[in-house]
Amino acid sequence: MTEQIPPKTDSEPESVAPSTESEAEDTGDGLLANASALISEYRAVATSHFKLAALETKKAGESLVLIVALGVISGVLAVTSWLAMVAAATLALIELTALSPAGAIFLMAALNILIALGLLVVIFRQSRALLFSAIASNLAPDKEQTDA
Repeated sequence: MTEQIPPKTDSEPESVAPSTESEAEDTGDGLLANASALISEYRAVATSHFKLAALETKKAGESLVLIVALGVISGVLAVTSWLAMVAAATLALIELTALSPAGAIFLMAALNILIALGLLVVIFRQSRALLFSAIASNLAPDKEQTDA
């Protein structure tokens, strides 16, 4: 007598596990191959991102060096222009008034010092805005809360 296997019904789930040992090895090899391929892809993506970050950093560094160099050149040009204007004003003072050259130079130096002091006053007044006083007062604990 041969034993008959009853037909599967819709309510019975199909077996997910491999029926033979060779199928189990194939599934394991397939998972290992997929995992290996996934790791290789992640390495390739990470390498690409690092190369891109390195190129962007190099480009940003070169731009920063150029900006600093141009800023220094602009500063030197501004200072020499200011000196030329002061020299021209000094020569005009000498020609238009009875001041000696030394007196005119002294007067222009004093005027430059007064302008610099005026700018320092403006800087000190503006520096108060850097204290974040509104934020500091909101973050500071109230005296009533600390006393309690």
